This record gives sequence, C-alpha cells and structure tokens, in this order.
Amino acid sequence: VANETVMVSVISSCAHLGALELGERAHDYVVKNHMTVNLILGTALVDMYWRCGEIAKAIRVFEELPEKDSLSWTSIIK
Repeated sequence: VANETVMVSVISSCAHLGALELGERAHDYVVKNHMTVNLILGTALVDMYWRCGEIAKAIRVFEELPEKDSLSWTSIIK
C-alpha cells in the first residue's frame, strides 16, 4: 500500500507529464484509502490539476487545504 510520500511523487510526476487521467486516479486512490491530505500532498494535487488545465479542481483542492504556505499559494497564483 502506498503512503502519502509515494503519492506525492506519483502526483508530481503526473503534473510534469500533463497526465491528468493518471493524476485523477492517484487522487481517487488517496481519497479511497483515507490518506491525510496534508500541506505537501495537497500542494502536489493543486499543482497537478493546475498544470493539467483543471483550474476549478485546483482551486477546490487549494480551498480544502487545512493550512496554506508560500509554496501552496505559489501553486495557485502562478
């Protein structure tokens, strides 16, 4: 079973490749396995959705982050 650290790597790879479908599947895996969407994982999701052109999803994930830092803000305003 993958943990949050592995999922950050998977989702970041999807972002760099523009692989939206795989990124969405990874996000579904996170939700289905009740993983904690912490600041690092949440920022990776925001970045992935943003880079793949799913701006509304990026904003939704950003708004659901329990906390925000300069990296998460940078991911949403770039």
